[in-house]
Amino acid sequence: MRKLITSVGCIFIGVVFAIDMTQLPVAKVTLHVVGENGGNLSGAKAEITFLNPVHKPGTWGSSDTFSRSGKTDANGLFVAEEKAGFEVHYGASAPNYYRSLGRFDFKTEKAGKYLPWNPTFEVVLKKIINPIPMYARRAQVETPVSDQPVGFDLVESDWVAPYGKGKLSDFIFTLQRRFDSRRNYESIVTLSFSNQGDGLHAVEAPAEYGSELKLPHTAPDTGYAPQKVCRIGAAPGRSNYEDVQTSRNYLFRVRTIFDERGQPASGLYGKIDGDIRLDSINSKTCILLFTYYLNPTPNDRNLEFDPKRNLSTNLKDEERVTAP
Repeated sequence: MRKLITSVGCIFIGVVFAIDMTQLPVAKVTLHVVGENGGNLSGAKAEITFLNPVHKPGTWGSSDTFSRSGKTDANGLFVAEEKAGFEVHYGASAPNYYRSLGRFDFKTEKAGKYLPWNPTFEVVLKKIINPIPMYARRAQVETPVSDQPVGFDLVESDWVAPYGKGKLSDFIFTLQRRFDSRRNYESIVTLSFSNQGDGLHAVEAPAEYGSELKLPHTAPDTGYAPQKVCRIGAAPGRSNYEDVQTSRNYLFRVRTIFDERGQPASGLYGKIDGDIRLDSINSKTCILLFTYYLNPTPNDRNLEFDPKRNLSTNLKDEERVTAP
C-alpha cells in the first residue's frame, strides 16, 4: 500500500451477507505524528481509512472504504471515531517529508466498541534531505554457471566478461546446485566481494508499511560483512525452505580503497530493498531477484534516491524502481 489514503480495498473469499452499518462496532483511533527526533509534528496531513463491509449482489463478498482526514494538532495528534469493520489503514504526510503508512486489525470487541479502545499509533515522518540520481533496478538475473564465482557489475547491471558487458565485479555470486526433482533439490548462493572493506550491512525494516523512505538516509562507514549465504530447496518429508525474511534489507559498500592509515578512503555505497530471493525451479542454474540502488559518487554515503533521475537506462517496466 503506497498511496496515502486513496482507495484501500479488500476482497474476502466466502459468502458475505448484507450488513447493517448501525450494528457494526465503533473503532476509535489516535495518530501521533512525529519527526525522526521524536518531536511532535503539528499541521501534518493525517488520514485514517476504515473498512466498510458491504453486500453486493452477484459477488462473493466485498468491502468499501471510507476515510477521515485532517491536520494534526499542536501535540501532533489526530483522532477519528467511526462504526466500521475490523481493518484500519492510516498514514500521514507533510511538506518536505516522506509520507508514512500503517495498518491495524482489531481482534475483539465489547459492548459495541473495538478493543483496544482508542489505541495510539506513532507515525514517524522522515525528512526529505537530498534525493540524488542513482543506479537503481529491480534485478532478475540468471547465474550463467555453477560451482565457480561470477562477478556482477552494478553500474552496467550485467555479469562481467565473458558472460556479459560488466567491467568490475561489485557482487560475486557462487552457485552450488543439486537438483533431483522439484520436490528434492537445493541451491546455495554465496555472495562475496572483490575488495577488503566491501560487504553488506543488514537492516530491519517493514516490508509493506512504514516510511516511504524505507531505509536510512545514509550508509554507515563501518560494519560491513564480507559474505552472505542464501539457500532455497525442498526435500522428501519436509516443506520447502528458503532463507528469506520479509523485513530484512541491506546497505552495502563496493569498490573500497583504503588509505595509508587503514581507513576507507573511497568506495561506492548503496542499498538493497528487501531480501535476496532465489528461484531454482525455473532455471537450469539459479535466478537471483533483488532490488538495488547504487550511489555513483565515491565516498558519498547518501542513499536518498530521486526516482525521476535513475541512471539505469533501458529498463523494462518490471525493472523500474519508483521508491526513494
